[in-house]
Amino acid sequence: MPPTRLLVRAALKLRAVCIRHAASAVVKSFRDRLGPYQTALETARGSLAEAVSDPGAGRLLPLRRQLHGLMRAFQHNAEQILRDAEQPAAQVPDLRSFVEELRQLEEEFGGLELDLKKKTLGVSTDAIELEGVYLGAFRIQLGWDISRYDGGTPHFNVIAENPNPPSSNEAVTHPHVRDQSLCAGDATAPIERALAQGRIVDAFFLVRSVLTHYNPKSAHVQLEDWDSGNCRECSSSVSADDLSVCERCGYEFCNDCISTCSCCEVSCCHECELRCSVCQGWHCSKCRRRSARSGRDCCRSCLRKCAKCGANVARDELDASSELCPTCRPKEAGAPEVIPAPAEAVIPSSPLPTENDHECTIPTAAN
Repeated sequence: MPPTRLLVRAALKLRAVCIRHAASAVVKSFRDRLGPYQTALETARGSLAEAVSDPGAGRLLPLRRQLHGLMRAFQHNAEQILRDAEQPAAQVPDLRSFVEELRQLEEEFGGLELDLKKKTLGVSTDAIELEGVYLGAFRIQLGWDISRYDGGTPHFNVIAENPNPPSSNEAVTHPHVRDQSLCAGDATAPIERALAQGRIVDAFFLVRSVLTHYNPKSAHVQLEDWDSGNCRECSSSVSADDLSVCERCGYEFCNDCISTCSCCEVSCCHECELRCSVCQGWHCSKCRRRSARSGRDCCRSCLRKCAKCGANVARDELDASSELCPTCRPKEAGAPEVIPAPAEAVIPSSPLPTENDHECTIPTAAN
């Protein structure tokens, strides 16, 4: 529990802010109540101009009725505004009540964080889980810094202590929280009313209620899409259970864009797999081999050693009886010739001969 002296100082600050907040609500009521009369006055002004320009057309009587009705409605709303103006200070509790509010808040949440320099008041919730999605604990922080909030109006920030955002948006830490700002939905007006009346505990309870309940209509990200991701190849959004990691490139793919290597049985995307020219099965890049004689792509399961030279060649290139490769077995008449894979050119280490090297010296005859 914070010391009493600190609680009293915080209560003084909060009470002043709540009075100011209630006063700003009266000003807003003034605009909301009297704003529509601007249009009505413009309409009456047009009717007056027509009545003055043509007084004999019977326009004065409707104008008189219009102005009398406008005056009565304006007077009624003006009196209501005056009554509201007398209430803000009376609606806000006294200093002792604010101190008790802070103590109750500490008791209900098991802790209270006061920072008068930053003008914040915060509590922490228990870990929250909604429909099987673990979101963790949140710190509910009430701030009243005039320079940050309009007119010094108290404002709630909701901060995830151990964020578990959806894969689609890291700024969302809760279906109703984005960039630490709470989307309270239907609870917005009750929260503002509780703050204006100095019911600090009720305001925090309302915020916690929003966090512990899920409303799909006002969610930034649906819970059913919380653990979803995008396929690397087709870009479709699917749940985490339907995503698989290619063990060759490390990216995630949906079930339609990934397969299994026929040799090592690892998950492999379409970009990392090749078709074997012998068995026609798909295999990953690590299981890719080339026949030593034809250079054909094949999987390692389809390679066999020549019984004579020991070269690894495609199994359909070996003679069934002798198990010899095309190079080692005797050529039969009419048998198709298998052209060996071209060898890499070898650059000689000694310099090539020049024209001068081919010139010879003719010996002269001895005298």
